[in-house]
Amino acid sequence: MFSATPFLLAPIAERYGISEGLAGAVSIAQVGAFAVANFILPRLLRPSGRVLRAAAATLVVFNALSMAPSIFGVLVGFRLVAGAAAGTMTWLAWTSAMKRSSSMSSIAATGPVVALAAAPVLSVLAGYGDRGVYALLAVAAIPAALLIAPVSGRRRVRGIISRSRSNRVLLASLALMTFFGSALFINEAIVAR
Repeated sequence: MFSATPFLLAPIAERYGISEGLAGAVSIAQVGAFAVANFILPRLLRPSGRVLRAAAATLVVFNALSMAPSIFGVLVGFRLVAGAAAGTMTWLAWTSAMKRSSSMSSIAATGPVVALAAAPVLSVLAGYGDRGVYALLAVAAIPAALLIAPVSGRRRVRGIISRSRSNRVLLASLALMTFFGSALFINEAIVAR
């Protein structure tokens, strides 16, 4: 989903008659909802396979719905929900990976490897518009919605990891780096074009 964003800026701008900078609001919605889901959901929900399948089904539906709107604000809303669903899936994947140290490297490598493999396909597909990319994203999420994954755990309680205040500073710094990094990523794509 995040690998598709730079390739979608021009097709979204063309489809809705907006600037590529404004089209970047799609990325802001996705990244923001992704981050919020990763931060809030561990405090509200207990990790489970049911939550994973629900998030994956939500991702399938909202990726598919993103092909339809004729109003840019509606697309941004759909991408907000898709970003939250992706954030939920990432939280659950890391929750499961942390139980077995041997699987943490696999989870950490998944994003970059998928981005590397998907970028050429997404760039070609985006040449035909954004709808095909959203269709591919919907299809790619179907296995996660159908397969049963053993995910379990407890809901996180305040202070269970560390009582250090420096962790909050680190978390705020990482959040700012993520948001500024996302903006830089979008602007580099615009400048490069």
